[in-house]
Amino acid sequence: MTDHGTSDLAGRLRRTLADHLVRDGCLTDPAWRAAVEAVPREVFLGSAVTGPTGHGDR
Repeated sequence: MTDHGTSDLAGRLRRTLADHLVRDGCLTDPAWRAAVEAVPREVFLGSAVTGPTGHGDR
């Protein structure tokens, strides 16, 4: 089952990352921006990183 709250947060974070990369001039190609926004990097991290616990952790 997918946690839509976590999924929505991950999508917002990817868009924020893309915004920063565009603003810094590091991301100029619209296709690469779309990839940054679409690819769920958290899937590749596995247990190396824990997600929010709901207790104010980040």
